[in-house]
Amino acid sequence: MWQVMLLLALFPWLVPQGAWADSGDLETAFIGDKSYYVLRSTEDWEKFAQLVEDAEGKSEVNAILDNNISVSTPVGMDAWPYNGTFNGNGYELSIDIDWGSNYYAALFPSVGDVTVKNLQAYGRIKGGQHSAGLIGHAYGSTQSITIENVFSAVDVVSNSSYIGGIIGHSDKAKVKMTDVKYVGELTAKGNDSYAGTIIGWANSWDKWTFHRVYEDCTFTSVTHMGFCYHSGNTAWGYNDKSTNCISSHKWGEMRDGCAEIRDLDAKDRFNQEESGSWTDTAHPAMDVWPAAGDVTFEIYDMVLGTEEEEKGMLKIPFSCDQAVKSIGGSYNNGE
Repeated sequence: MWQVMLLLALFPWLVPQGAWADSGDLETAFIGDKSYYVLRSTEDWEKFAQLVEDAEGKSEVNAILDNNISVSTPVGMDAWPYNGTFNGNGYELSIDIDWGSNYYAALFPSVGDVTVKNLQAYGRIKGGQHSAGLIGHAYGSTQSITIENVFSAVDVVSNSSYIGGIIGHSDKAKVKMTDVKYVGELTAKGNDSYAGTIIGWANSWDKWTFHRVYEDCTFTSVTHMGFCYHSGNTAWGYNDKSTNCISSHKWGEMRDGCAEIRDLDAKDRFNQEESGSWTDTAHPAMDVWPAAGDVTFEIYDMVLGTEEEEKGMLKIPFSCDQAVKSIGGSYNNGE
């Protein structure tokens, strides 16, 4: 349990740290030390996309899902790469994005420093070279990409010869993935096409750190297939920083004991390392932000503010073991 003192300027609704509050067109959630935009509809997603554009890649735009939604607008371009944390909150995104022949077609085509977590993604992405299901590419050479607790069944179709399941081209970015599963279909074009089920292509494979990453995808019109591709090298088997990663395929790049493993065996293997990290349906377990109905809350008697900056205000002591969306309150002028 934690306790805090709220200052109330005679307002009927209180907004504690960790609470969900209305902020303009989108609600915001203060979780820990970050503010998140709360997305509950396709319209909210469009507003989120505009906020990322307005930020011009200069500041974080964090978002959290509070509903299953459908989207068709990608977020983040080279002129305004997406920076921030996107928390799926265990909900589903149904994706239908057709970017024609544009490079890096993805949910997030261009990213800087970004974290994507607790997301279930389904649907289809169509585009050009280095298209992928989640992130198109890292814009720049010093970016950091973190992906954790993500399940993706997004099919990716490229009219070019390079394609990725999770990331299209990570370039020189530091990439950290933990508890990630990809099961979509990758379709490329050309007589010498390449597909990386997790990362399609990169320039610095030694910057990847994968842990409990699993692929069980299918391919159409792909010549060279692998877990991750690096210019001139199928790099997964040569990355000593990555551990306990599994493929349902058998490629020469895979370490011994990591190939030809299917769903339930993968789940059992991961849970032997960390119990409960994968569900009975062989999906990564999601960290879900608690709902208002789950909260245990105690409110105590109001007291007058005593400090100079508290004059004319009231303090409300309360204790709560989880974050809440709002606290109802009233003021009766002492009657």
